[in-house]
Amino acid sequence: MKQLLILGGGSSRNIEWGESCKEQFGELFHEVHFMHYDSWESGEENIDFRRELEKLKDLASEMSEGELYIFAKSIGTILTLKAVVGDIINPVKCVFFGMPFSVYEGDLSELSGFNVPSIAFHNMQDPLAIYSDTKRELETHFSIITLISKEGDTHKYNNFEDFTDEINGFLA
Repeated sequence: MKQLLILGGGSSRNIEWGESCKEQFGELFHEVHFMHYDSWESGEENIDFRRELEKLKDLASEMSEGELYIFAKSIGTILTLKAVVGDIINPVKCVFFGMPFSVYEGDLSELSGFNVPSIAFHNMQDPLAIYSDTKRELETHFSIITLISKEGDTHKYNNFEDFTDEINGFLA
């Protein structure tokens, strides 16, 4: 059974992104889960990684057996890296959107054990996830993640029709 887990960005505006992602790609999977962060409800500016990793661990234990795929945006991509390296989840493949290494406050070398085949869409003029930083960190620490550069100047990544062919090819 193929399952999709969607992890959005840190802002509550990502609820809409996650629902759109679910609508666009959900039919490719038997089950779809979209995890909401506590900070979306509390209004905290940043997610609490420790708390969200615990929630992710609980969610993973409740999910059906089968192949797990992750679609993650922004800080959700960092949460995914931490969860895989911490043996909380074991996805088959990941699809990332806008990896914000430039705002991550931890030591990225701690996450370099990430070993899941992945693709990462990244806008070349993303104002939050600086393209040159992301490209450098992927080359340095995460060679298993293939960078797919896009012409764009936002951090929204909600134009799913621009990603569909590449995602379908990657998941095939």
